[in-house]
Amino acid sequence: MWQQDRWISGLVVARRHDRLELLAAGADSPDELRKGGLSALYFFLFLWARQAGIEAIDFCGSRPNLLDGVFHHKALWGAEPVLDTWHHTKIAFYVKPGVRLPEVVTSQLVTTGGRFFPLGEILSDRHPGLDHPPHLRGLANLR
Repeated sequence: MWQQDRWISGLVVARRHDRLELLAAGADSPDELRKGGLSALYFFLFLWARQAGIEAIDFCGSRPNLLDGVFHHKALWGAEPVLDTWHHTKIAFYVKPGVRLPEVVTSQLVTTGGRFFPLGEILSDRHPGLDHPPHLRGLANLR
């Protein structure tokens, strides 16, 4: 995106059949981000994608943590976490009963039963049977 003769924001996107993969996104400065140039690009990307019959847009990775700003930003645009099948992305948590964990740890998303949950919810009393939807503080609905 240009403002007169100055570049202020941009996206690099690859089309793969009926999907788009966001390869890079950026702005000239934090001030330009606050002005909404990147948000405008997202809007027009989504509009074009709908008209072109695109079924999904891959925002690429971010840390699966409710406190992570990148994760939160992508969720505000409707992105949903997807389980990464690459075995090097797996983390195992071994938590002793009664240990009090910091919020940054309890906000880590983990999968169980094919769904994403904050680790703190898994460890709490709100977890019997996994028969309730996860509580994700107003973010986009997660699968």
